[in-house]
Amino acid sequence: MIDLTAIKAHYRETADNGDRWGSAMGAFFDVAEILYLEADGEVPDEWQYRPSPLLREVSDENKYSGYDHEELAAFGHLLSRYTSILDGKGLSY
Repeated sequence: MIDLTAIKAHYRETADNGDRWGSAMGAFFDVAEILYLEADGEVPDEWQYRPSPLLREVSDENKYSGYDHEELAAFGHLLSRYTSILDGKGLSY
């Protein structure tokens, strides 16, 4: 069973509550970057992630390095739903 408690707590601690969309998308890109580079490109198609052609290694500034890839994928699915909700409320840009 996947336990997302720690990764969700980390997100809440680092998120900018004044910019929910920006925080969610930043986390989403960080998660996708790790999965793309470290999990043999296992980024779900529905995320519509397209990496930079210059992307060669996980950024030193990536807040989600060190988490299990399975946990990151599950967290990415949560972020996908969350950003869809925010978009539906007109909070995207």
